[in-house]
Amino acid sequence: IVLAPPAAMGKLYEGLLGYGLGRDPGLDLDTGWPPLIAGVDDLNPPALVYRGAAEAQLTAALQSAGSGEVQEGNAGIGRGLGAFGLKGGVGTSSRRCEDYVVGALVAVGGGSRLWADGYPLDLWARLPRETRPGACAAVLATDAPLLPHQLDRLAGRAALGLARAGLLDSSTRQGAVLAFSTGTTE
Repeated sequence: IVLAPPAAMGKLYEGLLGYGLGRDPGLDLDTGWPPLIAGVDDLNPPALVYRGAAEAQLTAALQSAGSGEVQEGNAGIGRGLGAFGLKGGVGTSSRRCEDYVVGALVAVGGGSRLWADGYPLDLWARLPRETRPGACAAVLATDAPLLPHQLDRLAGRAALGLARAGLLDSSTRQGAVLAFSTGTTE
């Protein structure tokens, strides 16, 4: 799963296909193929994003990915995101629920007012407000053996959290929440 600006999605999809088939020429739909790219519009002009997207950058990012810490903030798609009139970016969180872990990777841009517990926070009232419609994406991963309808409910809870914070509403141009499980029922 890759989060990318819409103008770069085609190039990155082609790069993912080449990278995956280079590692295993026998990939098929049963093994989770083809790859998935979720669009998150950043603050950069589409022409600049398209020209700057390169397969070499994608390959370097995939090769450096591992089981260690996930880069947050001003990394990857987060370099061009702004939220609530401030610098946006990429954030992560995880929770242990009994014997299982749920992890979230969230990229946000937009949001005109920060909300907490249903109340607007005007801590940054003097800063210029974000005027563009927002964009956000969240990817949830768990090792719990969840069924598709349970993953749908998990994704729905994340969408409610984004809405409650003021990041997902009727003015949001792009919003996606994906959930998957690595656990099995066997």
